[in-house]
Amino acid sequence: MAPKYKLMYFDGRGRAEISRMLFHVAGVDFEDKRVKREDWPALKEKMPQKAMPVLEIDGKTMHCQSMAIARYLAREFKLYGKSSMEAFYIDEILDTVGDLSQEGMKTFFEKDETKKAELMKKFLEETVPRQLGFLDAQIKKYGKNGFAVGSQISVADIVIFTGTEMPKIKEASLKFPNLSENLKKTEENPKIKKWLKERPKTEF
Repeated sequence: MAPKYKLMYFDGRGRAEISRMLFHVAGVDFEDKRVKREDWPALKEKMPQKAMPVLEIDGKTMHCQSMAIARYLAREFKLYGKSSMEAFYIDEILDTVGDLSQEGMKTFFEKDETKKAELMKKFLEETVPRQLGFLDAQIKKYGKNGFAVGSQISVADIVIFTGTEMPKIKEASLKFPNLSENLKKTEENPKIKKWLKERPKTEF
């Protein structure tokens, strides 16, 4: 009997979007529970690490950490490559995007406006092109026919797509041929295309 999944997160793409896309690509039903900001304080203490996203399985167990959830779902849905070596390539790409996202988050949450402007300049002029260059080379080395790894869609394609959704990063991605082809390939996936059209329009 197939498990019942509930994915809990705020009403935004954020750290839950990779897992949402995995569910849609795999064609697996799940409850997309979007928590309102005002409801979060009361719910927070019930969460395993007082944070979201959280994946609930069969209403019994709750699991945390966004990438742990995404990796688990990708393995369950056969979206983690066809071999241990392909899984290794995928992990390499996931960590490359993770480095990009981590630097972006530092900039996003900086409260001092002067420092924030400096961080954003460095992020866009140095971090973004460096990390996108790494991704472009990885796709060229590990993928075929536009896919990031191997010859079929995997969690690597989804992570690259979500990690480059910020308009300025997406614009910069077009300068890298392998990355640009990969993003187009992912966006044209029928199930992802449908989800992108239907998903709620949110601030983040």
